[in-house]
Amino acid sequence: MSMFCYQCQETAGNKGCAGAKGVCGKSDLVANLQDATIHALKGLAWVNVRAHGTAAYSAEAGMLVNDALFATLTNVNFDPDYFTGRIRQAVAMRDGIKAKLGDKLGKDLPAAAGWDGKGTAEELAKMGYGSGVLSYKDETYAPCATW
Repeated sequence: MSMFCYQCQETAGNKGCAGAKGVCGKSDLVANLQDATIHALKGLAWVNVRAHGTAAYSAEAGMLVNDALFATLTNVNFDPDYFTGRIRQAVAMRDGIKAKLGDKLGKDLPAAAGWDGKGTAEELAKMGYGSGVLSYKDETYAPCATW
């Protein structure tokens, strides 16, 4: 697998790290798991925003988003098991909120709100690579393109 990571000031040539390992030492597996984690968090956040003002809303979901994003943005956590666990936690929490909302959620959900988050770390990383910033036609709008 390969990666594209542009999270920190250490990026190769100030453009981003690509290949099997970043300048910081992050592996392609971890970089892609971080992208998969962000994808899972987008789905959780989207569903939880729809739940705001209802009994389905979860303040705990906001804490998970905060903690997991911190781990991806600070380049201090290179543990694949951590990110695999956060993906599974975000998907389970999202699905719990969806179940409570039922028909109130609607049918036109973004991809991140329906992804099952299943598979090995390598399979999750492959999905992350496919949902990272390079998957968007115009990276200017990458943060909201799959919402």
